[in-house]
Amino acid sequence: MAVVFAGLPVAAEAGTADATATVVPIQVTGPAESRFNLVVMGDGYTAAELPKFREQVDKHLNVLWSIEPFKSYRNYLNVYAVEIPSPDSGVDCDPGLTSPKVDTPLQMGFWGGCNPNSVQRLLTVSSAAATQYAGLVAGTSAANRQILAIGNSDTYGGAGGTYATASGGNALSALITPHELGHSLGGLQDEYDYYARGDRGAPYQGPEPSSIHHSLLTEQQMLAQQKKWFRWLGEPSESGGTIGRYEGGMYAGSGVWRPSRHSMMKTLGYYFDQVSRERMTQRISSRANLFQGSTPAGPVAPDQVVWLQTLHPVSHELDVTWT
Repeated sequence: MAVVFAGLPVAAEAGTADATATVVPIQVTGPAESRFNLVVMGDGYTAAELPKFREQVDKHLNVLWSIEPFKSYRNYLNVYAVEIPSPDSGVDCDPGLTSPKVDTPLQMGFWGGCNPNSVQRLLTVSSAAATQYAGLVAGTSAANRQILAIGNSDTYGGAGGTYATASGGNALSALITPHELGHSLGGLQDEYDYYARGDRGAPYQGPEPSSIHHSLLTEQQMLAQQKKWFRWLGEPSESGGTIGRYEGGMYAGSGVWRPSRHSMMKTLGYYFDQVSRERMTQRISSRANLFQGSTPAGPVAPDQVVWLQTLHPVSHELDVTWT
């Protein structure tokens, strides 16, 4: 059963650089060492604006719990918020490159950190600072956690990579979060057929993509070679339509194909299709300890009952095969 906390803040140790940061458990389903831990931190929220950060975190999480596979595998997750009072309000280069820079702990900024060669929607964060603050959450490490940084802005934007980011106050912000987690947690690629909006991307010229949801193969080739999304072909897509072969993706307007007409990685507001959803399930499971308890290791007596307790999704138990 998930245990949801309303508060229980844990202050950082006095004397550290993070003495003013506070760790707030939002959802704890088990020990951090045995769970996948989502660490959400805010940037550009002054002490007076921290209630605003809490409201936005709540909104983002409510949407996340409605989307598969987070909906079914919520029991696998702990969620912690790291509240960091900022000297200044807002983030850098918001909304434009000429907008003033501000003093914030995570140094978040649009335009890829104020890079004129980037795009406005790319909201970046200081990796070193994010790692430092995530380290305040006891029992978590890079192996069992995912960092999500939310910036105090109403401008549309986010980023995925080692860390996921999203603006906190845009009307679509709560839908940006699962998309960026698709990048950061799932290693999924954008299915956009453009890089700059309104400018269709050039034809794809590279080899067969390493991406699990992009391919040069025809449906017949996928089936014959048992590659990419061959197991899903012809099924109703979880994001609408039918799993098949649709042109465009990875910022290329043609020459490469994706599994679904729409999906979370192409258009916000749609679900992950089966191909992406399976990958996200694998990644969530890999960061949690599926074995919660068992018969102690060692010789088994002839009359001994051997048992194994696993984590389980919200609606069903896992299948366990003994050999």
